[in-house]
Amino acid sequence: MKLQQLILRDVTRENILLPLYITEENIRRKRMVTEELYVRMEEASFLSYGIEGVYFRMGGKAGLDTFQNSFSCGKWKKYTIIEHVFITLELKGDFKLQLMHARLQDGEVVETLLSEREIHTEELIEITEEFGALQEEGIFYVVLEALQAGSLLCSGYYGTEDLQPTQEVKLAIDICTFKREQYVARNMEILKRDILENEDSPCYGKVWVHISDNASSLEGIVDSQEHITVDKNANLGGVGGFTRGIIETQKRAGEGYTHVLLMDDDATISSAAVEANYLLLAYLKPEYFGYTVGGKLLVLGHPFVQFEVGAQWNEGKIVALKNNRDIRLVEEVLDSEREDETVEYQGWWYCCIPLQEIDPANLPLPIFIHRDDVEYGLRVGRERFIFMNRICIWHEAFAGKMPGPLDYYDIRNHAITNAIHCPQYTKEDFKRFVSKWIWGNIGKYRYKYVDYNVKAVEDFCKGIDWLLDTDAFALHQELFAMNYKAKPISEWVGFEGITEEQLERRERGFKNPGALGRKFHMATANGFFFPVKSRKIVISEPYGNVHILYRRPRTIVVDNYGNGVYLERDRKQFWECKRKLEKALKLIDEKYDAAAKSYRERYRELVSREFWEKYLGI
Repeated sequence: MKLQQLILRDVTRENILLPLYITEENIRRKRMVTEELYVRMEEASFLSYGIEGVYFRMGGKAGLDTFQNSFSCGKWKKYTIIEHVFITLELKGDFKLQLMHARLQDGEVVETLLSEREIHTEELIEITEEFGALQEEGIFYVVLEALQAGSLLCSGYYGTEDLQPTQEVKLAIDICTFKREQYVARNMEILKRDILENEDSPCYGKVWVHISDNASSLEGIVDSQEHITVDKNANLGGVGGFTRGIIETQKRAGEGYTHVLLMDDDATISSAAVEANYLLLAYLKPEYFGYTVGGKLLVLGHPFVQFEVGAQWNEGKIVALKNNRDIRLVEEVLDSEREDETVEYQGWWYCCIPLQEIDPANLPLPIFIHRDDVEYGLRVGRERFIFMNRICIWHEAFAGKMPGPLDYYDIRNHAITNAIHCPQYTKEDFKRFVSKWIWGNIGKYRYKYVDYNVKAVEDFCKGIDWLLDTDAFALHQELFAMNYKAKPISEWVGFEGITEEQLERRERGFKNPGALGRKFHMATANGFFFPVKSRKIVISEPYGNVHILYRRPRTIVVDNYGNGVYLERDRKQFWECKRKLEKALKLIDEKYDAAAKSYRERYRELVSREFWEKYLGI
């Protein structure tokens, strides 16, 4: 029985649909080398673009101690009924073959040679080697060394004895999209090629895709077909689209669907991840049937960087676990598998939830976007998550987008989530949170964002009845109209001598001041009470460092889509925003406790199947 097919080509470079701002020059400059996600090679190389296999020169080596091709023996042992594993390789030539185990001990990689043999063959043959019993932690992998130039590794897989699955699995992939036609079309082609129309896939016939088209823009690009259903959906945000997919999957429970995999529209899918997810579920120990499988989040623009392996809410002080790791490194491959921190929720870029855990009276909250996955993860996940190497998704870095209306949702939905799940969170905590956020926007001259922040406070303080009666789409349009108007960065080139290189460079090279310096900046409103030291325009980033603007009155904020917004310090706006903050804090004092209580005690009015079908108009 095949558990994990080897990937012997650079699928990342073939499949990833890079954002428009990532050029070939940027790829070379950022060393976006992704081969080492699959195979570590010395004097060896992949055969050619799109063709499986590794070609060896004399003395060439290939190691499979990688994110995509090592075998996560510790995870398979803990969560599944699998007990033993072997590897089968299709080879031609002369090799020294080593079976290896690796684990982390005190931060150091400990490698153990399990067995070694030589192979000599003039024909392409299959050989099978036993790793034996799974070990408690770490990874199994193979190292091949060519004893003759021209030797070939053509394919392979990790396998085990034929076993009866512990559960019959059928997987619904739930995608919500809003004007991301290019990404959705590309992902559907990958899924059709590798799974939906591929009889050799382990989950062939076991996967159905539901797409909620919130913009009604997919017609003629991606239409309903066998194994793919596209439904035009009311634009009620990401949560509206994902909940539509959950409901449509629940309707198919009689057809055997057992899990729903929530996946972002602008993520780049990995079919190998879906297959690994399916096989993991099929052989889970029964005590883990209720667990959610999460996809590790990799950065689209830097495909070897791991952004997150689950996260902690911490009453809103979010911690992305195992953040900013280069998973080409074997020590990071191993550390990524360690379960040394509690996962509180998983983002909906890749979140596979058992249908048995989704009661029709316990659907997500209708809070449009941002923190919707946090709230539902806290409510349904209950710290029961499984992550495994290879199960991943590539998504654009969140820090590359201008916040805009998110500066409203991130405060309002923060308060709603804490009201429901963190009753110990007080109005004093919320006041500190709002104050810090608003002062950050004042320090970055984002005065319109202060209006978002204050409106978020006002709307939360109206309590749950306000949310029940609100037209979410109309509200989002109102928020969108409040935002700054950006211009392409090409229009900023030459503005007061600004060069294209400066616009591209942005904050790179800026060093954060020390602790005392940061405190002084905070005490002086980022230098507001002192004369400016330079009127030179600072090129900053959407989620950039406020300290880069200390006593610098002008900035152009450049995002990853090649757009820029010009902002400048304004004394009148400063004092007006300060008054708005004081008014918001007073409102929190008066209304927070009653509003929080209304959400905590009555949120179930907004999460029933009956509510959602009426809300979505289905």
